Amino acid sequence: MKFRVVLLLIFLLAFFCPDANDLALAAEKPEKKAIILVMDYIDAADLCQADIPNLERLVARSGTALINIRTKSRLPSSSYLSLAGGARVGSIPGAEFSFNSHEEVVELPNIYMYKDSPPRAGKLYQLFTGTPPPPEGLVNLYIEPLTKYAGKHNPSFSPGQLGALAEDWGLKTAALGNSDTINSVDRNIVLLAMNEAGQVNEGDVSTSLLERDKLSLAGVRSQHQILLDKFDSSLKKADIIFVDLGDSSRVEKSRENCADEVLAQHRKNALERNDELLGRLLPRIDMQNTVLVILVPNPHKDMVLAGNFGLTPFIMHQPGNGAGLLSSATTRRSGLVNSSDFLPSILAFFNPDSPYQSSSIKTIPTKDNSLEKLERDLGFFVRLRASRSPLHYSFIALALLSIMIVACLACNRRTKWKPFGVFLLYTSLSIPVIFMFLSFSAYSSIGWSIIIALLASMVLALFIKFVSRVPADALLILTAVVALLTLVDGLRGSPLMLLSPLGSDAIAGGRFYGIGNDYMGILIASSVVALSLLLAKLRLSPSGKMLIALPSLLLVSFTIGHPSYGANVGGLITALVTTGVFTMYMLEHRLQLKQLLAIGALAVLGVLIMAFLDGWLNPSPSHAGKTIILLISNDPSVFLSIIRTKLSILGSTVYHSGWSIVLLLDIIVLGFIWQKEAIKGLKQERPEVAQIINTLLIAAATVFIVNDTGVIAAAFILFYLLSYLGILLAEHDT
Repeated sequence: MKFRVVLLLIFLLAFFCPDANDLALAAEKPEKKAIILVMDYIDAADLCQADIPNLERLVARSGTALINIRTKSRLPSSSYLSLAGGARVGSIPGAEFSFNSHEEVVELPNIYMYKDSPPRAGKLYQLFTGTPPPPEGLVNLYIEPLTKYAGKHNPSFSPGQLGALAEDWGLKTAALGNSDTINSVDRNIVLLAMNEAGQVNEGDVSTSLLERDKLSLAGVRSQHQILLDKFDSSLKKADIIFVDLGDSSRVEKSRENCADEVLAQHRKNALERNDELLGRLLPRIDMQNTVLVILVPNPHKDMVLAGNFGLTPFIMHQPGNGAGLLSSATTRRSGLVNSSDFLPSILAFFNPDSPYQSSSIKTIPTKDNSLEKLERDLGFFVRLRASRSPLHYSFIALALLSIMIVACLACNRRTKWKPFGVFLLYTSLSIPVIFMFLSFSAYSSIGWSIIIALLASMVLALFIKFVSRVPADALLILTAVVALLTLVDGLRGSPLMLLSPLGSDAIAGGRFYGIGNDYMGILIASSVVALSLLLAKLRLSPSGKMLIALPSLLLVSFTIGHPSYGANVGGLITALVTTGVFTMYMLEHRLQLKQLLAIGALAVLGVLIMAFLDGWLNPSPSHAGKTIILLISNDPSVFLSIIRTKLSILGSTVYHSGWSIVLLLDIIVLGFIWQKEAIKGLKQERPEVAQIINTLLIAAATVFIVNDTGVIAAAFILFYLLSYLGILLAEHDT
């Protein structure tokens, strides 16, 4: 019996215990590493002009993109905090003051200066925080005021988020290098690696990493051999290593006493030194198990002066992925990522099953991921941004003139100018379509962009006028064209709208995908006007009208609100309210306040349900889906923070946007012509006019209330309403 038991035990041990070969393989399994090399204040053009063969070889097997690093303050440390926190945040002066625990600290701004026997950073850290410092690590000496600032920030955030999450997962971070000059301290690199206590357990950011250089603008430069030795040591101890190459930052910090052409040469020299160091680093790295990132947290001054305060080059090598363009769920655009994508991408690499996987940066294979492509793309975005305001104000000028013409038509003045007035209205209504195709001009010249837009709009207006001599029929064709093109582009992911002057601004980073508020208002208004004119022409029964109007407006709502297409929550609420009101009128029901409130409540409820399902079921949810999950899983104060932010944006838009003037004039002229005999006669002749007026007025009011930049969409909706009335008035009096 005992013999059988022994045999059974031997069998079980042999079956369940791992084989010696398996144990050896497990022991030899390489560890994953993430290495982030920071070369700050660099433009894509700088990379293209420098001799950087090692970086070019890395690019040939990596993903490239422009990263939006816009923050909520102008301090350089804000970019580092935003990257480490996964959100757009601000910073405080002094956040860059980090030191080795044993390093002597001669001066802390606004605190002390002590050249004789200065204290060590670790002692100061414990004095300020009451927490023991890591004996051989790094400390941020401004972590307490930074934490207090972060708690009052809107929204609040936690400094050291990336380092803290890494610790929770059992990962160790390290920080190496600095951007010090001969007379200043700059260790922003620690903001990426530190935990919430302002500590990093591994690394070196001290002055021992520098060597004097009389030919350098800053008087010092990175000492490569010592930095490499420190890197070898950290590579054995840490999982995520942040390295500040430093020299390009020192050039930017010392630019004031330097000629522009000489400054460019110094930046080129710094890049080429960085490339030499990269060439010595790469053989030390197991590229099959390492994420390697080239990160530029801040633009240099010349970039900002040229209009680019938000886009810098970004290179990311991901094991298993080849060359291509980088994209993310935040941007949904090839070759463009956001600073908020950085944290989830690093963490997702170490744990592919984590929730960060859906938010991480992906590589899209492509033939051209070169540095030259980044330079071309950046040039396009800079030119688009430079053209936006002139093109907007050209459109605004035409819109204001058109609104005044509608007022004149309502007063039946200057009859001989009516054909010109109608032509001007056609031209103004054509501009949104022309703007959608203006990106094909590459915005090479602001003047030419304006001329092309105006001439093309006039040609389209002439064509519409030629196609139909009846103004109402011409307006039907024009608004149907606007609505259909906008709708089709929205269902295709908005490639034309995004690159339009009325679309998103990749540099400002307000919206990277979907349908913006400008085109959302245009799509709703043009759809309502086109449908009303079509249904009036067909003279169907109420149920027949509903069979055409309801599916059409639901398709508009779907395109505007679906997370994979328009992803515009305020627009979806507005579109659903508009659909409900328009349908009620088509069924010839009287619309009362109680019914209107019910329609609004159902629209909001529908949007909340859709956003919840998007956040719960979609691995890459839209902004609305993320917000709903955030509200469910966090403190309700998050909701108040969102409301505060939205109201702030609305107030800023009302104050700064030129479309506020258009909206104001829309309202004034509508009030002025409301009781005019011409409008009364128009309502009697065409019963649908009153219904369309009420529908678009409700739509404009709704979008103004529920959308953070609703002033623009409301201005467009009321402009289309006035244009509709003006063209019908011209036909009525002909």
